[in-house]
Amino acid sequence: MRRIIWIAFVFLTSLGSYAQAAASSATDCQCPPDVPKDHMDQATYVFNGEVWNVEMDRKTHHTVITFDVDETFKGQFRDSRMEMSDNEEGKPCATDFHEGESYLVYAKWLWGSMLTSRCWGTKRIQEAGKDAGAVGVSGEMKAKFYDKLRVLCMGRRDTPCCLSSLKAMRAGNYLPQPEQGCPDETIPDRLRCAGSYVWCMPTLEQHRHNQ
Repeated sequence: MRRIIWIAFVFLTSLGSYAQAAASSATDCQCPPDVPKDHMDQATYVFNGEVWNVEMDRKTHHTVITFDVDETFKGQFRDSRMEMSDNEEGKPCATDFHEGESYLVYAKWLWGSMLTSRCWGTKRIQEAGKDAGAVGVSGEMKAKFYDKLRVLCMGRRDTPCCLSSLKAMRAGNYLPQPEQGCPDETIPDRLRCAGSYVWCMPTLEQHRHNQ
């Protein structure tokens, strides 16, 4: 009987120590302030996707997370799957990625490897509400939108200018100017011909067509 009580005591003590260590590890994580715009600017790729696989690479001894990419907000992908490692692996800020869960991912190509980190903004998709304004419209949605704008250019006297402006807008990955005007830190730009679309571009960019 005493042996059973002792085993139970050891088990509960170990469990308590583990829980305390886990809680301590979570609170020890100190990332920079979560500023979506900064994360967007600094990332090589930004997308949302579902974790397809998590496994250890026998050569590098790092965990490799494979995502099924749903929507891309920055960067271009050759296929619909993306592999990367957690830059914080083994540290208090490491992310516990789970297969089947969806994330908004900010990734960087560093030292010949694709990496991500919760300190760079990566988070579960249900926690990414405030990132929407910074990441903007996905690449897939833009492509569909550009196709619609192309149709609207056809059959007009100014079709050549309209199509040329669409080509310029598409090359810069810009969006048309909304009715309320361009948002903060952007300015309107267009081609110098009748029928050109007007789009919004970052204020700091040097090349403008209407200068």
